[in-house]
Amino acid sequence: MTTPLDVLVVESHPRAAEHAVAALEAAGHRVHRCHEDGSRGFPCVGVSHEGGCPMDKPIDVAFIARRQVNPRPTALEDGMSCVIRAGIPIVEDGPEAFDPYATWVSHRLVPGEDVAAVCEELAANTPLHDTIRTRIGTLLHTVDVDPADVG
Repeated sequence: MTTPLDVLVVESHPRAAEHAVAALEAAGHRVHRCHEDGSRGFPCVGVSHEGGCPMDKPIDVAFIARRQVNPRPTALEDGMSCVIRAGIPIVEDGPEAFDPYATWVSHRLVPGEDVAAVCEELAANTPLHDTIRTRIGTLLHTVDVDPADVG
């Protein structure tokens, strides 16, 4: 198993991501959400629970499940603004047509694709990781470590 990831899961509609959540948890990853089960949107857990915002902790990757073509975010997708502002890689399961997040989506799932593997790959290859590997590359080479092996 790889190092457990912290994955923020956002859904356009209740339970839209239940299969992805099951796959992520089965792979040993920690799933975080902006809303409690049964929520209709506002307020998010960051407002309703002291210290409850998942974005206050390190999030490795965000996963969004959108079940319909919709040019506007739903009330349950408000966390995507925070994800985009933070520069977190985004995996989306949903239609590309009229997608308000298309500009920021790092990877769009195709049917049958392993969501956990995609999240792991994105988390391992973020621009920040590449920057860190580049900056410490000289030091790593002095101890015979390939920067690509650093996670």
